[in-house]
This record gives sequence, structure tokens and C-alpha cells, in this order.
Amino acid sequence: MPILTNVTGAPAPLHFSRLPHGLAILTRFLRLGLLIALAAMCDELVAQPSGQRLKDLAPPGFYVGGTLGMANFSNASCLDIARSEFNILTVDNDMKPYGLHPAPDTYTWANADQFVNFCQSNNIAVHGHTFLYPAFGPDWLNNLTGTAMVNAVNAHIDAVAARYRGKVAIWDVVNEATWYN
Repeated sequence: MPILTNVTGAPAPLHFSRLPHGLAILTRFLRLGLLIALAAMCDELVAQPSGQRLKDLAPPGFYVGGTLGMANFSNASCLDIARSEFNILTVDNDMKPYGLHPAPDTYTWANADQFVNFCQSNNIAVHGHTFLYPAFGPDWLNNLTGTAMVNAVNAHIDAVAARYRGKVAIWDVVNEATWYN
């Protein structure tokens, strides 16, 4: 096997991607086994609960969160975890076009509003998911073509963005755009 060098000509550090596949897997397992053995021998390597919340352990400006669906709103434990651990949440389906805009002249804001209100009242940032989701968009929107589709998409984005202006920290604009034909 030739000696690998970096751009300066010095020997390059060994990296898993440079090993034959079987040897790379064996090396990973050996490393994992070594870490497990060290953890078992050294109490200080085993993490102890600190009582601190995940969101408080993150550096400033770093979001820690998850997805919360409307079914979770009937589960007090789930809401307590969201309140205590997270500083950002993503709504599961209720901001996706099929949940929010099921028909051309119909918006169903109630669930998305409840989610946003929960986040605001608990000082949790909102991750808006998503303006467009072609794979799971409402049929009425997915069946449009040309100018009619462009106009409908623009109207949808304008309506949703206007309703949640100042309430949503970040947006997914298009989800899985290349997944759908």
C-alpha cells in the first residue's frame, strides 16, 4: 500500500475511508470496544445527570429541539419535556400545505395557531415546516400547472408568511422537492 501524504508532503493521518472495507469495519468495532471498556473502568467517563436542561447546555444561538404533533398536545408529559428541554420546535404536519390549505379557498389555521401559541407562551422558537411539500401537497395544488400553479404557490406562501410574520424563527421553504415527479 503506498504511503499517503497531505498537500505539504507530510504523512497523512490514517482515515477509515482509506482502509479496505472489512478492515475499516473491524477498526471501528475495536475502537468502540475500547471506549466501552474504558467507560466501564473509569467512573469519571460515565456521564452523570447534571440537572441542567438540554437547551441550557447549548451554546448561545444554538437551537435544541424536536418535532411536536397535535396528538402530543393531549400528553402533558410530552408538553413538559418540550417546555423544559427545547428552545425550538418543529410542527409535525399542521403547517404543511395539505394540513393548512386543503382546498383552494380554505385555510385551516387552528392547529398551526395552537402550536405557535404554545411555543410563544413557553419562549420556544418556531421552525415553520413547510411552505411547500410537493410529495404530500394537497391534490388541488399538485394538479395545477404553469401560471395557475405559480399563482397558487405564491398566494399560499404570501398567506402563510403574513399570518406567522414575526412568530416563526426559520422556515423550510420546500421539503423534498426532488422526491416527487
